Amino acid sequence: MNILMILLIIFSIFIVVLIFSRDFRDWVVEQLGAIADLMAVYLPIIWQAIIGGLTIYGIVVLISGLISFFLVVSAIAIGYPGFTAFAFLTAIGLCLLVWFPAGVILRIFRVNSAIIPPSLKAFIAWVAFIGFVGLLYPDLITFRSLAGAIFFALIAMGLTTKIKVLDKIVFPLVIAMFLAYGWKYFFPENFRTTVRYITSTDQVFGAWKDRSSIENETQAAATYGRLVRDTKVLYLADIKEDTISALYTVKLPLKKDTLVMVLDHKQEVKRFQGQGFLEIKLMNSDESFVGGKAYWIESDAIRLVTPSELIAEEEEPPQPPPAPPAANIILPDTLYPGIHTFVMDAGAISGPKYAMGQICAKSDNGNQFNLVFPRAGSVPAWTPGAFPLEQDFFIYSLRKQTVTVKIS
Repeated sequence: MNILMILLIIFSIFIVVLIFSRDFRDWVVEQLGAIADLMAVYLPIIWQAIIGGLTIYGIVVLISGLISFFLVVSAIAIGYPGFTAFAFLTAIGLCLLVWFPAGVILRIFRVNSAIIPPSLKAFIAWVAFIGFVGLLYPDLITFRSLAGAIFFALIAMGLTTKIKVLDKIVFPLVIAMFLAYGWKYFFPENFRTTVRYITSTDQVFGAWKDRSSIENETQAAATYGRLVRDTKVLYLADIKEDTISALYTVKLPLKKDTLVMVLDHKQEVKRFQGQGFLEIKLMNSDESFVGGKAYWIESDAIRLVTPSELIAEEEEPPQPPPAPPAANIILPDTLYPGIHTFVMDAGAISGPKYAMGQICAKSDNGNQFNLVFPRAGSVPAWTPGAFPLEQDFFIYSLRKQTVTVKIS
């Protein structure tokens, strides 16, 4: 029951008693009359004291403050951007106007170093920032958001920090808001599509989190188990004060690897005569656990599995690809120590070679060929240096030439 409901009940009781009780009505009338008499006597005295204690300048400051407060509150309540701008600019103008005479006098007598002191500048800057946000984004400026900002500011006042909020945070934020508003005004289609793209990306991310949540909830919802050995009996239990007081044997043989479901995986293993027991549910004839019969079993007689592990068990392992026929297997040419020559056309690729020693290769046409190795990759023959110490390779010719390979 919230505070509004409580106040409504109290008001309803007050009205009912006021209608049906004459004594209560008379008492209320007497109290209201006494309050009216007190106000008639003391309000003029209080008003005269206030007026007599204020100078003309004080009255002007009081009236300006009341007008500014009324305008700002009205602007926040109405939420119309044009009126918000007018109200905040008027309030700031009145503040500067009533301060100016005092600021000049204080500056002449060197009490302040400037007509407008830094504290007043900071106050005006914060008011202007709130009015600026209300002009561009009227939905953000509400009594609730301002109350939250005030509480945050009060908390920040107690923190030890050297960051100048107006310089380091507020001013860059205003520039960013200007750029965003200008982007929306001058390039509305680009702004719309960008916002749509960001929104759709967030929706995709949210959908991914929802799907992941469903998967996680599915994994957490049920726990299955497989029997690790053949069993001939299960049990029914009497539970007293969350402990097993007695077990009754049920002759129900089950084979090893029979799938069962743990009735409640949050339930602790219960001990009885030195053994631990779990409550399980058996599968129905339609291979469903819904409405299945529940029994107790030794906790060491089952191996727990999660739903994902159960799916992995039921999936057939992938079959390896069949080996190619022996006639399609290309065996590499074995190059024994000695000199071997290969006449090659431009773009030709030799068959696989297997060197029985260190490779040294050259050609009669500028060594414009590559030796390609399984691990080292393609090695140009025209670059200096030795070839890798690999035995399997083939030749890729860039032009027509005779390649000479020496195996040592």
